[in-house]
Amino acid sequence: MRKKPNQARAKATVTAILDATAQLLAARKEAEVTTNRIAERAGVSIGTLYQYFDGRDAVYYALARREGERIAHQVIECLHVPQTEVRGERARNIVRLLIAYFSDTDVIGRVALLRYLAGLREGERDDVMDIVSAEIETLLNTSMGGPGSLSRVKSYILTRSILNVVRSAMMDDPDMLKSREFEDELVLLIRGYLTAPRQSDA
Repeated sequence: MRKKPNQARAKATVTAILDATAQLLAARKEAEVTTNRIAERAGVSIGTLYQYFDGRDAVYYALARREGERIAHQVIECLHVPQTEVRGERARNIVRLLIAYFSDTDVIGRVALLRYLAGLREGERDDVMDIVSAEIETLLNTSMGGPGSLSRVKSYILTRSILNVVRSAMMDDPDMLKSREFEDELVLLIRGYLTAPRQSDA
């Protein structure tokens, strides 16, 4: 993003641009969505759009990032719902949220997510998942006996393993995301990682 919106009016303008992009992607083929059409739908000038974004891909990236923040907040809400067994149902709920997000065949999510992933491959931090990872670490530490029960390294490995498996399936074999076996195996991955004996425990 070229210019960070700080004032309420600027934030409203960026929101209008992102909302317009989502609407156009839902109604048209990607090739038919241009910055001119986005600006027209958003009710802003093309010059205003370029004040905030370098081009269409930058708008897609921002849209995907906004969606990523939305799913992060959903995961966090799921984590804080009272449940009796953190490694069971809570683990499954997290997996289901991520699968539902990445298996969305809506062109909005598909196109925007691919732009977001491309940005991450170029070296940007996935700060959306940093937020989720921190929440998972806090909750699991509390559930497993207090601060330090799950180290930052363990939390990082666990959350990134799940996320990258689901991402890869989205890009390589989207039908796999519909499989109950896929869901079950990810839940087993979480349970197995959290319960596996470690050298430090010996």
